[in-house]
Amino acid sequence: MTDKAQLEAYLAEAEAARHQLIMGEKSVSVEYEGHKTTFQATSQAKLEAYIQKLKAQLGLAPRRRAPRVTF
Repeated sequence: MTDKAQLEAYLAEAEAARHQLIMGEKSVSVEYEGHKTTFQATSQAKLEAYIQKLKAQLGLAPRRRAPRVTF
């Protein structure tokens, strides 16, 4: 298991990569536990999912509220 400091570093790197994609970079690379992945603007959804996964591991993901039932 990866420690909290390492997960925070991965999250910071992934968020920086997302920023670069949004600002027009053609592609960005992110390393995670020895694996290097390159994201392009067309794979931004995968990068967003990766960021949400890291946030969930750190306990930072927003909790979903139960759906409201009305009659």
